[in-house]
Amino acid sequence: MIKEFLIEVLIKIAMSSEDETRAFYLKCLEREPDGRVRELFRRLADEEVRHKRRLEALLATRLREVLEVEEGKLPRVIVPSEEEMAAGSGPAMGALEVLKRALDHEVSSHNFYALLGKRSALPVLRKTFVFLASEEEGHIQRIRQMIDEMKKGSTV
Repeated sequence: MIKEFLIEVLIKIAMSSEDETRAFYLKCLEREPDGRVRELFRRLADEEVRHKRRLEALLATRLREVLEVEEGKLPRVIVPSEEEMAAGSGPAMGALEVLKRALDHEVSSHNFYALLGKRSALPVLRKTFVFLASEEEGHIQRIRQMIDEMKKGSTV
């Protein structure tokens, strides 16, 4: 009973994190004039809703297996580069700053899920958290790509 309660608490923390991340992207979306960056924020906000729904489904099924992920395929912890952590500069500084904040948040989310995946003894939890870490890694890649595009555009 305590084990199930702790699992439920972990999943609810993860759901809350997904809500907060979605709110962050919606706020960024409102303030960002660049259409490419706005579209990225819109997609990321939509994906955070999908992540929360997956967690809700896990709770609703009383922790039955809902995901299929290869056993033993655990995510790595991502460390942002010094450049990614540094403040942006140039004419697109506002957008770069927001993207770097988004990157920082996604890295934190990824690492949270990666560590939970590594430490979860129950296969259904491990699979769920590995899946979410993988999703967050995809967000990290897309944000990094947008940062690179913005930097190339500001040096022209």
